[in-house]
Amino acid sequence: MNCKRVMAIFKHRNSFNKHRYFALVFLTLTYIFCQLIFTGKSFADCGTPGNDGTGPPSGVINTYYPGTASVSAGATSIPVGSPLGSGPAIAAGDLLLIIQMQDADINYSNNSSYGSGSGTGRGSTNLNQTGYYEFARASGAVAGGFVGITSGLTYSYRNRAASGTNGQSRYQVIRVPQYSSATVSGTVSALNWNGSVGGVVAMDVAGTLTINGTVTANGAGFRGGYGRSINGGTGANTDYRTSYTNGANGSKGEGIAGTPYYMNRPATFDGVPVQVTGGSGYPDGTNSNASYARGAPGNAGGGGTDADAANNDENTGGGGGGNYAAGAKGGNSWSTNLTTGGEGGDGVTGLAFNLIVMGGGGGAGTSNNGTADNSTYLPPTPPGIACNSGAGACSSGAPGGGIVIIRANYITGSGTITANGGSAYNVLNDSSGGGGAGGSIVIYSYT
Repeated sequence: MNCKRVMAIFKHRNSFNKHRYFALVFLTLTYIFCQLIFTGKSFADCGTPGNDGTGPPSGVINTYYPGTASVSAGATSIPVGSPLGSGPAIAAGDLLLIIQMQDADINYSNNSSYGSGSGTGRGSTNLNQTGYYEFARASGAVAGGFVGITSGLTYSYRNRAASGTNGQSRYQVIRVPQYSSATVSGTVSALNWNGSVGGVVAMDVAGTLTINGTVTANGAGFRGGYGRSINGGTGANTDYRTSYTNGANGSKGEGIAGTPYYMNRPATFDGVPVQVTGGSGYPDGTNSNASYARGAPGNAGGGGTDADAANNDENTGGGGGGNYAAGAKGGNSWSTNLTTGGEGGDGVTGLAFNLIVMGGGGGAGTSNNGTADNSTYLPPTPPGIACNSGAGACSSGAPGGGIVIIRANYITGSGTITANGGSAYNVLNDSSGGGGAGGSIVIYSYT
């Protein structure tokens, strides 16, 4: 069939803290239209068009199943775990979206080769299957921990635990509602990414989709590093990776190469920082606990490397997350003015309509006093988010934007589709974290 596609292209969006310790943040969205003929099963596959009726869609419309083991191209059965989300369970004829969320490898050297090995201190050595996705038709309900599909997978998908040489790899299977027609009057949103599922909102409309409200994945993507007030440890101001158990530096954000131990997941977009713990971490060659310091793994922002590790009081900013473009570096150290802030998350190469990623989370700044700033600032002072949280939480990095995928015969209305990353928080005399990168939006529409 002849189809148009709308693909997200990204502009930088800067989000500053009013003080000298800040990080840039990024990536709002514009759209570029181009003609595309869908010939591959991956993108033209249909379930049962119109099977979910006219809606109206509202809230979280998808059901998300974590992949529980790796699966190869050609497979017609996918291993999945227990679902989350507000949509129905998978049944025969349902449209499914299979997408690899994390799978990148990094150079884990404790120097500027960290990340891509190129000397920038950020990025990845191999994306592997990161960002690939396809649609499939369910052959039946989930049974015995597997969901069947009516034709073989186009791509392979990997589920891999973190280790001393790699971060975690995760994919998910998402039930996509199939409306005959639909009108969005309120808000349709993605379930927030939790390290296994979420971060994506997807729908299929056989007829007309009218958007007079909002379809949003704002802040639903990879999580920021959580800020903590800590009083010193071991290491040098040249470190690119340190353990989260060490009392120095700031946490890296989450991204395509893995999940740090301490993360910030606000309950609402640009909401107050909320600590989430237990991420599987980043590699150091022996362990997976190297979640701190300036190196930026994949598209995640690096945490600040404090210029005085013994006291953690020469605070530096966290790096911003990346997606289509790279994030920016965190601010310099306090009185010594060293450029040891977190590196910005790298831009992901090869992004296209069939390879998309969520926005990388921002890295946390370093903090030893944990001072908040609940003031609101107006231009020309660059505004952050007013924050009154204690214990260093205001130095947290922000989460990135998620993913929106819409297939519809015709799209109209006066509403918005948005996948913005979160902004950094205001602090006083400690450092701020990096902002989250914007996410990805793909629209398939005949008209």
